Amino acid sequence: MPTYLYCLVAAGDAGDPPPEAPAGIGGAAVRVLTAGTLEAWVSTIASASPPATVESAREHEVVVSAALATGRTPLPARFGQTWPSDAECVASVRQRAAELEPLLRRVAGLVEMTVCTLLPGRPVARRAPVAAGDEATPGSAYLRQLRARADQERRLRTLLEEVRARVSRTLAPLSRGEVAEIR
Repeated sequence: MPTYLYCLVAAGDAGDPPPEAPAGIGGAAVRVLTAGTLEAWVSTIASASPPATVESAREHEVVVSAALATGRTPLPARFGQTWPSDAECVASVRQRAAELEPLLRRVAGLVEMTVCTLLPGRPVARRAPVAAGDEATPGSAYLRQLRARADQERRLRTLLEEVRARVSRTLAPLSRGEVAEIR
């Protein structure tokens, strides 16, 4: 049965189960695999591809949060990372240790935070001015709608970028980096 990886932490007491570990994906027990200087928090799951559901993502996050609660900063694994066996998971982590250890040191003692900004309400698109004689042509009306939609999207993106920049400036003294996504 496949081994599912939640996160990596710097090795502590070899092979100790996570203290008060929550259930993982699909209620699976969480355990620790030692891979050199790293510990992999894993579960055995029923299939190689866990269900891509909100519930599964939450279960993944709960395990990563439990790792953080140990006082060690976890390096979260991307959702859905599986290996055919524990041995193959350990071998993969050991093989990538030179790449993973500096990443873990870089985030040690830090907490990742997500800042979401919602704009109030949904802006109403302004109607484009109608040129004389254009009211009856469907093609012109369609093009006006496209232009109005594009103008609205540009205004929203500009507004979102201004908000992102303001949040970034405010949090800069507390931050080591950021990734911005405007959706």
